[in-house]
Amino acid sequence: MSDDIVNGFHTDLRKSKGKFAVFLGAGSSYDYGIPTMDEMAQILRQQVINKNEDTDFTPETLGLLAAIAGINQEKQQESTWNIEELLTRIHQVADALNCKNQSFAALDTKIGETTFKLEQINVAENELINFMANLAQLKVLKKKGISHGDGSIKYISEFIELMGTFQKTIRIFTTNIDLCVEAAIVRISQNPKGSRADRFHLIDGFSSGTIPVFNIANFAWKPADPHPDTALVYYWELHGSVDWTYSMPFDGNDGNTSVEFNDDAIICKRIPDDQWQILYECGALATKETAKTQNVVIFPTPAKYLQTYTNPYMDLYEAFRRTLEEAELLLVVGTSFPDQHIKSVIRNFIQRKNTLLYVVDPQLSRENLISILGNSDAIQDVISFGFRDFVHKLKEAENTGPSGKASANE
Repeated sequence: MSDDIVNGFHTDLRKSKGKFAVFLGAGSSYDYGIPTMDEMAQILRQQVINKNEDTDFTPETLGLLAAIAGINQEKQQESTWNIEELLTRIHQVADALNCKNQSFAALDTKIGETTFKLEQINVAENELINFMANLAQLKVLKKKGISHGDGSIKYISEFIELMGTFQKTIRIFTTNIDLCVEAAIVRISQNPKGSRADRFHLIDGFSSGTIPVFNIANFAWKPADPHPDTALVYYWELHGSVDWTYSMPFDGNDGNTSVEFNDDAIICKRIPDDQWQILYECGALATKETAKTQNVVIFPTPAKYLQTYTNPYMDLYEAFRRTLEEAELLLVVGTSFPDQHIKSVIRNFIQRKNTLLYVVDPQLSRENLISILGNSDAIQDVISFGFRDFVHKLKEAENTGPSGKASANE
């Protein structure tokens, strides 16, 4: 059944004439080895129970997480929560304790026999966010508790190369914060010179240079004299990335002591600390240290929806909305649509006439999609493969198609 749906997608992709976009959810990185929210919860649970030296948390935070999540070393029942739900719970507790309305009585948090202060809650939330960011790194396979993935991004590079046979402009959106797509583009660039693969350009909003700096205007870049086979891969990371950090602009005194992220912050790629320090000392940077413990990332807290309306996420979200206003074919990989702001844009997409939505996910059905997004003829039967298997099936469809080769379209 799924093979037939892949063939149907292949046919519709040929007909799309460039009005096509891709949305990558967490499932697209699953075959590499990036853990799911449930797996992150299991890894955390083992760290709390074992209390060993190989942990991402301070002892105080381990105790707090054990209390809030009900993790008991003696009763090792399976967790009924995932990491997103735990982070949301901690954020709710911090929000309640942080109420500054003097008309209400002050609150404290007593769980069992221990009372936790707001400062401890905030520290725990930050440590949990950094824990999640660390599990989204490419070196994640060294972590215990991850039972899937082979640590190769080959299937993602194959997908991008395959899309390049259909489109000269490839538009990819994601809420993932890992670096799998960037690594896939690097792999493509290492193909033999003269092959079509060396003509893929990644456009992710960052400039070139010693410290690439983000500017939404960079998405308008195009090569001055592109080769006919050039493929432009536009990549919008709607929730940021683990390799994003920020500096602050120069103030009137040729420096800036502010470290809190705000709309004036200059988003840039992380570089080694020693290089950052050299650039600061020679007067190239206003900020003395890179924001090591700060992540320019939207994490799944109750404030997530509001964060999409701040710098730089509003511009990224608007790009997603505008693209789907013109697209006729959308491929979604590996998501159950947990983000309300993403869900609302896709709902608007499927309500338009002459649109098609294909979803690749082994856990979902068309009925699931209808319950999430509403009924629409645009919703196709779900392709019940993991992303890597889908890519292999799509390659087979391309190799055995009517012409055996598709023509690229704008």
